[in-house]
Formats: sequence, structure tokens, C-alpha cells
Amino acid sequence: MQSRQDNPGYSEYADNADRIDAIATVFPVFFLMVAAMVCLTTMTRMVEEQRMQIGTLKALGYGKGAIAGKYFIYSALASLVGSAAGCAVGYWLFPTTIYNAYDMMYSLPDLSVTFQWPYAVIGAIAGILCTVVVALIGSYSSLKSNTAALMRPKPPKAGKRIFLERIGFLWSRMGFISKVTARNILRYKVRFLMAVLGLAGCTALMLAGFGLKDYISVIVPAQFQEIYSYDTVLGLRNEVGDQDATALKADIETDGNISSALLARQMVMDAAYGDRKIEVRLFVPDDAKQLPDFITLRHRTDDAPVTLPDDGVVITEKMATMLGVSAGDTIHLKRKKRPSR
Repeated sequence: MQSRQDNPGYSEYADNADRIDAIATVFPVFFLMVAAMVCLTTMTRMVEEQRMQIGTLKALGYGKGAIAGKYFIYSALASLVGSAAGCAVGYWLFPTTIYNAYDMMYSLPDLSVTFQWPYAVIGAIAGILCTVVVALIGSYSSLKSNTAALMRPKPPKAGKRIFLERIGFLWSRMGFISKVTARNILRYKVRFLMAVLGLAGCTALMLAGFGLKDYISVIVPAQFQEIYSYDTVLGLRNEVGDQDATALKADIETDGNISSALLARQMVMDAAYGDRKIEVRLFVPDDAKQLPDFITLRHRTDDAPVTLPDDGVVITEKMATMLGVSAGDTIHLKRKKRPSR
């Protein structure tokens, strides 16, 4: 009897699901960091621009709590609307797009999306905290000033000599715009840092997205057109003898829609070398000379062909790296125990 792990399509799809899970673990952190920096810059600037309005409200008798409540409600509503839109996109658009992409390579059932309330609540709380806390801190920092000071524009920071001015030969060759820009960068360090981090995070996400797109668009034709030349795999539920397998192959080749067939044994094994141990798939063709008609073995870097030897095995580059082996080493294989039924 064969288990599901013995099915190449099942095991490959499980590996792809693990990769998507790893990506889904990292991406939310980047998104949250970028959102936090955007909210920090937006709310801080909004409070500074409404400085005179805050002073007017204080002059009319409004308390600090009532004035801060305005920015609290504004930031909370913005966070709730954004969280709702994000949940709709995250639970419908992304899963559907990714699932449809893998549906081109595998025969999959219809997608059933289940709304995960814990993740939605955690994401909404994180977004609300990012905006609300920043809004409250920014508003209370302005509310510390008296009414007369708030009614006037905020005085600029005292100018200081920057370190570039001490480098005479460099400073004298800089233009007026360059000098003003350098002074503003060092005068408003927080804004400069937020802008740099925000742009760096957005650029990293864009590069990751384009990289995944290029990876998927390249790996699919390379894997299933250049490396794998066969069209389908027929797996037997029960193990059969050599005579029965040969007879089955002959019956298959009598079908006019099938040009050729190859008998092969596939098993999930535990490969060990020293103290390293990984799970691998063993593929043993019945006729090694016929293998190039179905699978192309080649080097990754120079596409040089690889011949399957009669007294050895061919392993993938990833397997060699994980086990730390090279040509001539001996790998010990042990068949995995089948799960109890």
C-alpha cells in the first residue's frame, strides 16, 4: 500500500504550502512596520498643521481630553476602515490569487475560504494601536503649550552648524539647495528616518513581489517542459511483481494516445549522512537508458547533462547541501514507516 506521501504531487504541493506559510509569516511584519511609520508621519504632521485650531479650542474652553478625543476618534475610525478593507483583501483576494496560480500546476478542488476571527482581531488591534497611540502622543505634546503659544506658528528650531560645514573643501563646493537639504535632514532627523525606513520597506515588498512573480513564471515552464517531459504519472495502490508491471506497461503502450511509458519505483526515504538526516524521495527507473526521454538531468549552473550511473545515484544540489555530501560519499537510506491506519 502507498501512503499520500508517496504521491509526488501531494508531497510537492505540501512543500509549496510550507513555503507560502513561511512567506506569510514574514510579510505581515513588513506591512505592519510600513503602516506604523506612515501613521506616525501622517498623524504627527496633521497635529502640527492644526496647531492653531487646537489653540482656538483651548481658548473656547475645551479641555485637553475633549481635544485629544477628536484625534483619537479620527485615528480609530481610519484604523477600523483600513482593517475592514485589509481583512476583505487578505481573506479573499490573496488566497484566491495564490490558489489559482497553483491550480495551473495541480488538480485541486474548489477553494473554500474560512474567515479567521483571531487573526483579524489581532491585525485590527495592531493597526489601531499604531495610529491611536501616535495621535494621542502628538496631540498631548501640543496641548502642553499654553493657548497663546498655540495661536502662533510653531517657532523653528535653533539652527546649528552641521558636521559637513566643518569640512571646508566639501561644503564650499556644495550648491545652495544642497546645503539647505543637508541642514533640513539633520534638523528633522525623525522625519528623515521615517521616510528612509518607509521607502526601504515599500521597496523591499515590491522587490519581493516581483521576485515571486519572476520565480513562478520561470520555474513552471522550466520544471514541467524542460526537465519533466512526461505528461502524467500512474501510481499503483498495491505493489506488484516484475511480470505484472511489465504486462501493465505493455497494455498502456497499446493505447494510441500514449507514445511511450517508463516503469519506475518511487519511495519516501530517510537519507542520513553522519549526524544529518532528511526526508527524500527515491526514484528508481526500470530502464536507465530510457530515462532521458522522460526526465532531463542537468547541472543548474551550466546546464551540462548528468548521466545516471549503474553503481550510484544522482541527488539534487539542495540535498547535497543539506546533507553536506559530495561526489564519492556514501548516503544511508531507510524506508520511512507507514502511518498506522
